[in-house]
Amino acid sequence: MNKKTGLQLENLSYVKITHPDKRIKDVYYGVVHSYNQETRKYFEEGNLLITIQLTGKQMLFPITEESMFTQYGNNKLLPFLVTPIKMSWDPENPDEFQKHIDEEFQKAKAKSDSLKGLKAGKLFSVGVADGQAWYVVTNVNKKTVIIEWRGFCLDNYYAPFVGEGGVFPKHTVEKYVEWDEKMAELLMETK
Repeated sequence: MNKKTGLQLENLSYVKITHPDKRIKDVYYGVVHSYNQETRKYFEEGNLLITIQLTGKQMLFPITEESMFTQYGNNKLLPFLVTPIKMSWDPENPDEFQKHIDEEFQKAKAKSDSLKGLKAGKLFSVGVADGQAWYVVTNVNKKTVIIEWRGFCLDNYYAPFVGEGGVFPKHTVEKYVEWDEKMAELLMETK
């Protein structure tokens, strides 16, 4: 428990991050990994470590009674409100967290589907456990490709050999993209 606010880390899991000024429309959704030692350490120091759901980037929020703040550019503090979200886990009645993830996935998928072959913006997935780890190609060079992880699966799976992404040989990533395109074609033929 945070001594200043009475906030309990175990009560936080999925959160919505908004700016208190309603004219600023930025909304982020994230995960607080309360079991993580680093998260617990920061929490004891009066900070909240949140992993942004779609990008996997981590942001640190000092905890105050009124709101939480994050560093932004030239050491300015901009206020952000962090609100816990109760997850429904019901695909027929999704909560706002799941709706946001689904909307962002549909946007990324539409862009990806408009591209043929290995190009920036192309999505591909790698099967992990009972779900998928999603990645997007962000840059294609002559011999290498840069990819980034995307949190389109609520289980936040990462492919063990890819992790959060990075620079990989072009021919390796090309195989995953080709596989996804062929599977999509096959599934379209069976409908």
